[in-house]
Amino acid sequence: MMLNFEKNTKEALMRLYTVALMVECRLTECQLRWLQRRVESQGLEMMDVLRLVRDYEKCAFQLAERGGDYFFGNERLPQYLVEACFEEVEGDAMRLYMATE
Repeated sequence: MMLNFEKNTKEALMRLYTVALMVECRLTECQLRWLQRRVESQGLEMMDVLRLVRDYEKCAFQLAERGGDYFFGNERLPQYLVEACFEEVEGDAMRLYMATE
């Protein structure tokens, strides 16, 4: 189960932000403030991010049941799912925007 968003949407950007924060499996106060600013700049609310995290984790756990490759051996970071998140953002302008963030 991979939820599909249109490419280069606010949701696609937020999914990448949350995946980046999930690498450490913890969220500091500084990271939370950073994420809050990003969310607000996209016209979204934190509930939107929580929904995206929930959907991502649901997909990740379903993929974990099937087995497969993971980044850092972390079942929250299935290679297929992380790569799918990155594929939702395309084009030089969007990738440059993400890099500056």
